Amino acid sequence: MYARGLGVEQDYEQAAKWLYEAALQHHPHSQFELGVLYANGQGVGRDESMAYFWFGVAAAQNYEPAYEGQKKLLKYMVPQQIEAVQKQVAEWLEANSRDIWPAE
Repeated sequence: MYARGLGVEQDYEQAAKWLYEAALQHHPHSQFELGVLYANGQGVGRDESMAYFWFGVAAAQNYEPAYEGQKKLLKYMVPQQIEAVQKQVAEWLEANSRDIWPAE
């Protein structure tokens, strides 16, 4: 809503706040959209690592647009940076895997 100004005044800071809350609840579309805000520096400081992180978390849940988001960021990141973020994504997924993929 806030990112696009749907029914409210456009406010990227509010969008980032609410997308972050939804991202923590394992909502892949919100994780992707939060990554977009970081990639563009909208409502948050431009941060390719944070964008890549949230795209990575969404991609791990097979959210297709996140793969393209990660691909686009590669030209702005060095290999060590990519490796460090991939490790952070793996750690986040490990810590949150029960919430994302409940045991059967």
